[in-house]
Amino acid sequence: MKKLVLAELALLCLITGCNGEDEILPANVTVNEQSPTSQSDTAETSSPSSFNLSYEEVNMTPLNKINLSKNRTIITSKILDHVTIEIYQSDTDKEGILASLVKNFNSYDVGKIGYSGASEVSDFTIDSVDVLSKSYIKITGSDGANSPITDYISTDSMPPKLLRIGAHTVEADIDQDGIKEIVATEGTAAETTIYKFVDKKIQAMDLNKIMNAPVVIYDSKTNTFQAEVTQGNLSRWKIEDGKLQHLS
Repeated sequence: MKKLVLAELALLCLITGCNGEDEILPANVTVNEQSPTSQSDTAETSSPSSFNLSYEEVNMTPLNKINLSKNRTIITSKILDHVTIEIYQSDTDKEGILASLVKNFNSYDVGKIGYSGASEVSDFTIDSVDVLSKSYIKITGSDGANSPITDYISTDSMPPKLLRIGAHTVEADIDQDGIKEIVATEGTAAETTIYKFVDKKIQAMDLNKIMNAPVVIYDSKTNTFQAEVTQGNLSRWKIEDGKLQHLS
């Protein structure tokens, strides 16, 4: 009798597939492989087709004058826009890598731009970039393996002013208005912020916050953004007509 019951159960499994509610999915299923949903579920999880832009004002920091000590080791330096940028390590403090700006025989403290584990010339960049409607000196370094530092320095005022961003950045005209913005991305989950010159002020917009998305990635090749607006899926977006617009 017992054998007959087992045989009947085996036959039932062949017919139904044995797909009960307690089926265990494979461990390697990715977030993009979603189970079919009902029409009501689809309506609840569908993403909006656009988002309004919302910027907040960002203040630049005036640089303080300093007296540069002769007891320092210069790692790299560069002359740009009639000023000298120097990246160095103090002989009395081996913990951090510092940066300074010299203009009209006055020295200004840019601050920490690196750490003792990154003290090679290749660990830093110094460039002049056109962004936010004018020219800035851009310095990059890091405060750790996953802690990038990007400085934008305006030298057309006295004292010079600093915009420090703890992220990797690119300069791009994301809204096609003829002026390049700063696109800053940080973190393994990709948090992206846009810095824009609005009403004669620098303002910032946190795209993750605006879109309520844990991941937002900028694609410089297409000048678009990929965002996880719907959980487990990346969708593509572009800034057009004053909004973030969804692209099919």
